[in-house]
Amino acid sequence: QSCIQEDSSGKCLEYGYCARERSIWELPGRSCDPQFVTCQTFAKPDNTKISLLASSIDKTGCTSQASAGCNQYSTYKDPGLDNTWDADQSIFLNNKSLSCSSQDSGTQEVIVLATGVNIIKNGDFKPELIMAGNDAGEIQGGWKFSDLDLEYVDEGQYVKPVGDVWQMVLLKPYTYYTLSFNTMAGETGVNSLVEVEAIDNARIKNVSFPLDNYSYNGFITDAYDKNFEIMINFADSDQGRYAGTFFSGTATDTVGAGIDAVKIKVHLKNRVIYDNIQLEEIRLDSANQARKIVEQWIPPIRSDATINEKLQGLNRTGQYADVPVNQASPSTAFGAYDDERKNPRQVFRNAESCSAEETTARAYSLATDSSVVKYARLVSDNLCLAQCDGMERFQEIPSPIEKMRYINAYPSTQIFAPQYAQMCNSSEVGCEEFTNTKTEQREYFSKVESCVLDTNQNIATFFTWEGGGASGFQLKSWQLLKDNVQTTGKEFGPCTEFPQGTYGTVDSPSSVGCYDNTSSTDKSDGNPTTPSPSCSQDPSDTQNYSPTCTVFLDEGGKEYYRDMQRIVTASNECTTYRRVATPEGVANQENWYFIPQEANRCSQSSVACHEYKGKKGNSPRIISFDDFEDDNEYWEINGNATGGRQIGAVAANEYYYHLNAEEFITKQGINLRENVDENYVFTGKTFMVRFLARSLDGGKIKKISLGQGQDSQEFPTDKTRNNPGDRTTDLTERWAPYEVGPLVKITDQDFLQIQAQVGSIDIDKIELVQVEDVFFALKKSTLPQSQGGSQPNACFNADATPIYNSCQAYNDNNKNTYYISGFNKLFNSNAINCRPVIATQNFSSPYAQVFGMGTDKQGTERSYTVNADSLAYLRISAGQAAPRNSAGCKELGVLQSDISWRSTYKIVDPDTFIGGTLCNAEALGCEAFTSKSGTYVFRDPGEDVCSWNPDKGNGGGFVDKHGNNCPQNSPMAKQCAPEQSSCTAYLPTDPKLSEGANTAKFMLADSVNKGDCSSVNNDIGCVNFKVNYSTTGEGTSIPPSKIGPDERDTVIEVDQARQCAEWFAPTTTSLVDDPQSRSKREVVYDFGRCQKLGDNGACVKWVDLSDSDYPDAYRFTPNGVNFTAVKFNVDEYKNRYIVNNNPVTLFSGAWDYSGY
Repeated sequence: QSCIQEDSSGKCLEYGYCARERSIWELPGRSCDPQFVTCQTFAKPDNTKISLLASSIDKTGCTSQASAGCNQYSTYKDPGLDNTWDADQSIFLNNKSLSCSSQDSGTQEVIVLATGVNIIKNGDFKPELIMAGNDAGEIQGGWKFSDLDLEYVDEGQYVKPVGDVWQMVLLKPYTYYTLSFNTMAGETGVNSLVEVEAIDNARIKNVSFPLDNYSYNGFITDAYDKNFEIMINFADSDQGRYAGTFFSGTATDTVGAGIDAVKIKVHLKNRVIYDNIQLEEIRLDSANQARKIVEQWIPPIRSDATINEKLQGLNRTGQYADVPVNQASPSTAFGAYDDERKNPRQVFRNAESCSAEETTARAYSLATDSSVVKYARLVSDNLCLAQCDGMERFQEIPSPIEKMRYINAYPSTQIFAPQYAQMCNSSEVGCEEFTNTKTEQREYFSKVESCVLDTNQNIATFFTWEGGGASGFQLKSWQLLKDNVQTTGKEFGPCTEFPQGTYGTVDSPSSVGCYDNTSSTDKSDGNPTTPSPSCSQDPSDTQNYSPTCTVFLDEGGKEYYRDMQRIVTASNECTTYRRVATPEGVANQENWYFIPQEANRCSQSSVACHEYKGKKGNSPRIISFDDFEDDNEYWEINGNATGGRQIGAVAANEYYYHLNAEEFITKQGINLRENVDENYVFTGKTFMVRFLARSLDGGKIKKISLGQGQDSQEFPTDKTRNNPGDRTTDLTERWAPYEVGPLVKITDQDFLQIQAQVGSIDIDKIELVQVEDVFFALKKSTLPQSQGGSQPNACFNADATPIYNSCQAYNDNNKNTYYISGFNKLFNSNAINCRPVIATQNFSSPYAQVFGMGTDKQGTERSYTVNADSLAYLRISAGQAAPRNSAGCKELGVLQSDISWRSTYKIVDPDTFIGGTLCNAEALGCEAFTSKSGTYVFRDPGEDVCSWNPDKGNGGGFVDKHGNNCPQNSPMAKQCAPEQSSCTAYLPTDPKLSEGANTAKFMLADSVNKGDCSSVNNDIGCVNFKVNYSTTGEGTSIPPSKIGPDERDTVIEVDQARQCAEWFAPTTTSLVDDPQSRSKREVVYDFGRCQKLGDNGACVKWVDLSDSDYPDAYRFTPNGVNFTAVKFNVDEYKNRYIVNNNPVTLFSGAWDYSGY
């Protein structure tokens, strides 16, 4: 017998009777098992190893290296739902796409629109861009034209329009632009014509198009232009670069509609040659040019004024007419849109969107206080004359005398420049002229107290508790006008409803009564219905609280809370005066009743001294406040820390300070900084001192000092009394509020001192208050000079009404000074960072492009659109600058299960799409696997693989994880052992040396040594082999690798040997009883010729003469007569054998070659 089956080591496993031998070739190397042919060990992307048959992997859609790592990423996340992404809006990216950080999400590449940036696309007419689109009327390379409207000259270096060629452009509002271009004659007698046309509601204004040989053909409407042109009249040989400047205003004329980008068209017309078209924002260098930025289409102040007249009128230097606005030069250098030297690309992270309108914001700081910054848009109507600087709207505060006539008097509005006004002291506020009806002499008072004669029948006696300290409290009696209406549960309390000036000439101080009805200012208007209102000593009662609220007792001991400032005393010194000033609508002078000895006198020069408050005037800052209720108030009296504090001020249980003649109280050092920190600076600030006080024995305040020695600021600061030597502050015997100032600190000393003179005084509730926008001025000085005032006539109209509500000097960031009456629009501070940009979509091409991404599993064609460059508005600053390689970082959604998404961050870079980062939807799931022979792309089978089971079927087979046969042509990959990696089929290419697949050798390619053969020579063992040999067809025995390497011829040095090619094997057998051994034995009935055994020793391949690989030498008999084997016939075979005396059919399923 011969060996008919060996293992991979050459050991014989089965013996049989050989029917035919053949030559075989022993390859130098290690053999492998045929079922593992194409086995390779791969490294996964995570570097784990897997061994698979390359013939069984799933490579569907994995067509190239660009398929590796292909994954679907959703580009749209529902803003209202957490981690909800839209799969229909997706991009397919491979493993070449870069990841990025979440902090770079939204990072964008832009071209910041600044001076010098060319916003004309394809201004040099690149042929490849122009020819990219051929549809008539479509945008082609940035320009729009029909097929017949453009000719190339000199192989595309220039273009010559046959008809109209144009490009739509969006501009920044409120910006100057220069359009420049090269042109030369194209045909005899034809002139160049370049036109700028306003689209929709765009407002543009020509600046320099009509100059020398420029021909202006604009249509002017309401001071802005519809279009304007440059027409060059040149000879045939003329050529050059020409330019014109214009102003981009706004995109709408609707009030309140906001501002958007300004849309224009740039037209190239006539049959002449054009090249290097450029449209750029221009730089304004000088102060006058910078100021020009506000000059545009705003209608003039006077309807009959020209624009130039208006601009010159608003110009404080009068030089506008002499300074041109950056006249464009024909030498303007050209830079292409895609030239980064001309249009540098920048990358920013966290750039929020903003509006076109915000790009008009500039920072303007107040010239007198640089900490006051306005972020605003400035236009020409906002400018004012320099001589009107400081003009502002002020509230004229009603004086104490005005409030005595009408307690609810409201402030009026006055507009003036304080630097021109004549100032007065706060103690003079309300100074008015009165005529004494007894003497007919003129007298001047700033504060009076109402009275009636002591013979008046409407008076009554009341009491208050006074004093305190060592002498204790004492009752003080008052003769006061009483209410006309009785207080419920009490008697008639002190009257405080006594509107001076409203009694006419009917009543007199001897007969006038209280008018308790606060709803009217006219005593004749009905009878009083309610008593005088009560006040409150509780500061939390904001509606009724008064610092001079006092408890009055009637003779029956009933209490009445009344404001001490509004009681009406009865005295034989009560005098009738006529008030010289008459309120609006009052024809005759009014009668007033007061005691001149208790009134505050003022000088004639201070008549109509008023307090004026600006915008900040109602926001005083209290630096220090003392009501002396705390024993540690840190006030010193006469330089000592103790003494002077007494109880029983306005309210019975309150404390106050008592000062005798020439005594003083002082607060200084850190004690004066009660409500400010240690860094607070007094120098240069304006202060008022407020307090409650009363006079005892004719006591007065001698002076109030802020600071010491030569640096002291004292009040009063001038001699304003009738007696030139008198610089005191008069007080009344009643507790009353006083306010003195303004005091301006020259140094930063912390020192406040109040000194008494003559008699004695009581003082309480002292406040040091920093004030801004508070002025004390004579009313007449707030009027124009034409009305006898001090204000410049240029700031007022002919009817004396102010031209400007405000006029303040502001500086911009370039130190240019503007005199501004108001701003066209105010913005938040972050508007200053709003910049117009060209959004490049992170793409080098400025044009829109659609990238195909194949067809997904649902049959939907997928594509990704990159939009064309567009104008955008982003809030950007230097701190947001990002590296170029972070551009395009986006938050994307990636599926982590069939329904669950998670966020990831990837760079989406269209420049890398083709042959780079973009993949087709069919490649979803493809990964890159690396083996010794290279890198291959296919799908990771995961756990869904088949493995070899030697016990399966007849000779073993591949089974799935459930033990079932691995389906034919299944997408399931087949696993192999790592030691079978590189298992390859080798077959001699000479058909005389092989019998096809039957004689293929299965070797580990990594172990095969080619030897020293340089060419084919079968005689010496240099045999040419087909490496990676495979068969084709369904169920093929040697399947081809799906990833390569492909079949190739290789000459290998081999040794020749003999091998049994066919042997006899039983085809029909049965088990019969053996009476001798009393057991079953196998009986063979027929034999066939076998070519291959299974693992169980049974024949799995019988001789088939129809096999194309069967040797021809064995197909024919020696005499050349074709011999055909007889195929087994089942019908003839039936009942052929006798078993246990019965005819039976025994069939093994083999071919019957018994006659061969």
